[in-house]
Parts: sequence; C-alpha cells; structure tokens
Amino acid sequence: MVNRLNRQRSPAKRQRAVSAGTSSDTSADDGDCSTDQQLGPIQQFLQRALDKQTAELTERFENTVAGLREEITGLCQRVVELESHVNDQGNVIQQLHEAVDSRDSRIHFMEDELEELRREGNTPYLVLDGPGLPGLPPELEEEPWKEDVAATTRAVLQQHVPSVTVHEEDIVQCYRTARGKKIVCRFARWGPGSTRDAIYDARTHLQRDGNGARRQPQDQIYINEMLTTGAHNAFMKLRAARKRGEISSVHTRHGLIYVRMIPHGQKICVRNRIQCERVLRGEY
Repeated sequence: MVNRLNRQRSPAKRQRAVSAGTSSDTSADDGDCSTDQQLGPIQQFLQRALDKQTAELTERFENTVAGLREEITGLCQRVVELESHVNDQGNVIQQLHEAVDSRDSRIHFMEDELEELRREGNTPYLVLDGPGLPGLPPELEEEPWKEDVAATTRAVLQQHVPSVTVHEEDIVQCYRTARGKKIVCRFARWGPGSTRDAIYDARTHLQRDGNGARRQPQDQIYINEMLTTGAHNAFMKLRAARKRGEISSVHTRHGLIYVRMIPHGQKICVRNRIQCERVLRGEY
C-alpha cells in the first residue's frame, strides 16, 4: 500500500522537479540578459575610447610622418644645394690650383732668367786663390785699401801664366776677398780671343813653371770662374760625383757646367739644379 502511494505521488513530484528545472533555466537566462545589459554600456564606452585613442594616434602618426617627409624633402634640397656648392668650390679650388701652378711656373721661369742674368754678369770675372797667391803686404795691413790689387794680379799672372800677356787695360777691377786669401778680377772683355779666356784656358798648366818643372804645393795657385750660388752648388755636387766615379769629368765655361759621363763622351751642359739632379740620376 505504501508503494502504491509512492507511485501515485511520483508523477506529482516529477512535475514539480521539471517545473523547478524550468524555473532554474529561466532564472539563468534572465541572469545572462541582466549581465549583457550591464556590460553593454561598458563595452560601448571602451569601444568609443579605443576608437578615439586610435584616431588620435593615427592623426599623430600621420602628422609625424608628414613632418618627417617635409624635413627629408628639405634635407634633400639642402643636399642638392650643398652638392652644387661643393661643385662650385671644387671649380674654384681647381682654378686656384691652376693659378698656383701657373704662378710657380712663372716663378721658376723668372728664377732661371735671374740666374742667367747673374751668370752673364759674373762671366767677365776670374777668381785667383791658392797658397801661391801673395797676401797683403805687411806695411799695408793697417791700410789695405792702398794696395794696387790690379798690379798684384798682373804680377801673379805673369809669373804663373807667362804664355798670356796681361795689359793694364785688360783688367777693369780687382779686389781681395775671403780675408785677403782670394783675388776677384774683372776683365774688360771675355769670349774667344780675349785675355780673360786665354788665362782661363791656361789654368791646366798652373802646376808647372815656365821650365816645365812641377811647382811645389805652397807655390801653386788656382784660377776659377765666378759662379752663381746655384751653379756653385751644382758644380760641387757634380765634382763629388766625379770623385765617386759616377761621371768622368766636370768643368765650367762662362759660368755654365759641362759634364762627361764617360771619357771622351758627349759633353752635357748643366745650367741649373734641376738639370744637375737629372744628370746625377742618369736622365740626360
């Protein structure tokens, strides 16, 4: 009987249970709807804030890019202007280099011309020195200007170069130098047939007296041309090269330097330092 009552009650209980389940589902759905209703405004607010932030960032980025583009365009234009300026300056520098080269060429030309004028001015002169050259007389040591240097020169030349007759009118000027150890003599004429050239050509016989006997070292004199500073320096270099055996001979004539690289070889004329360096390098 109890079981029969339970079976009679079961449908009712089941109906209540179903109703209770349905009520629970309905309550859950109502809860979800309530949550959506609460989150909706928040989502909309966040979306608007995100859209606003995105718009601001986009605008800021676009402005920054536009500014950078403008700066880059200005820089490119500046680079073009600088390139043009550099090219202009390069042209100016090139012109300056050409002007400097032209100036240097003119300077070298004028130096060569000045050297040539000095050489021509020195050509009439001969320089006498050596241990055999008489010094200033003792009685004239206090008054050296009273010495007749021309007369002393003629006496020395008559003794050492007897083959050449030196007249008083042949000598224009004479003076002592190097503390009286040298005599510089200027002749009236120079060139072929002149007394000056005859004396200079006879210098190779100065080591022997009129009888052909060899002079003692203390009796010897030397006769040289009066060279310009440039020619003197070049001559000393070439003479040192001759001592080293690099050239055969070197001598001067009318202020010019003549070199032979081998005995009886071609005679090479050296006028300046540049030509001297070329000869020493074998470029002739």
